[in-house]
Amino acid sequence: MPVELRFYIARRKGTPTRDQACSRYLRTILQEERRRADIVIDDIGSPEALISAAAKCRAIATGSYHAALFGLAQGVPTVCLTKSGYYDAKFGGLQALFPQTCFVAPLNAPDLPSRLRTTLQQAWSLSASARATAAHTASRLRDDGRDAYAQFRIAADGELTKVTAAGREGGV
Repeated sequence: MPVELRFYIARRKGTPTRDQACSRYLRTILQEERRRADIVIDDIGSPEALISAAAKCRAIATGSYHAALFGLAQGVPTVCLTKSGYYDAKFGGLQALFPQTCFVAPLNAPDLPSRLRTTLQQAWSLSASARATAAHTASRLRDDGRDAYAQFRIAADGELTKVTAAGREGGV
């Protein structure tokens, strides 16, 4: 059974970015292949569109932190492609939060082709229970974050009340 490959490309306004250069390159190298019914190239124009696109994927391979985050939050296994210490750390953080569904693949690894093939196969064939665990983890993290901000607000409002009650002037 053929697998549909979808390439989602972020559109940005203003001056050309490295992402736009990669987008043009991808379109060029896939031009012949694009005629096949199983290869689709879609433009992404908003975060909402990216979230919606991520939800339709069985697996994601990306160098974008937010594409990885939006996929993982919906239980979609993600292969994170890195080539810098900065992204190693960012994607390493996601991998710590989603250990069963987030795979980090450094692009400078000497065995990249075989490693990437294996990692993509792992992501593609991940069980439904591992996907559900990732989605549940994301919900828990979202709720924990909301609770933390609510507690911060309560603490901050309490400090404002104390300052006002003490008769001090000025901002906090």
